[in-house]
Amino acid sequence: MINQDTSRLLTQVRRMKTQAELACELGVGTARVRSWERGLTPVPSSLEDSLRRMLVRDGTSEGFTFIDLFAGIGGTRLGFESVGGRCVFTSEWNKFARQTYMDNFRDEGG
Repeated sequence: MINQDTSRLLTQVRRMKTQAELACELGVGTARVRSWERGLTPVPSSLEDSLRRMLVRDGTSEGFTFIDLFAGIGGTRLGFESVGGRCVFTSEWNKFARQTYMDNFRDEGG
């Protein structure tokens, strides 16, 4: 089954990058990117996060930054990142929630 969201993200990223640049960043061959664009093979949904990060990093209108206060284990962060947000700071006072958060998000939000 073709994931329309991932295909849409691929189209948006391709407006900013060549097939070769995109292939290099995703660690695949140029022929694979071409195959996705032509609809010959589906874009793997596992690439959705990587494609979103490319859009955010390259400053598209989808991107925004946020801080994750009273973060718990990161549920709010997941929602914001799913729509193109990038966490720049995280705060959580509970020791166990903080440990789980760090296991879930290694960069860790600033």
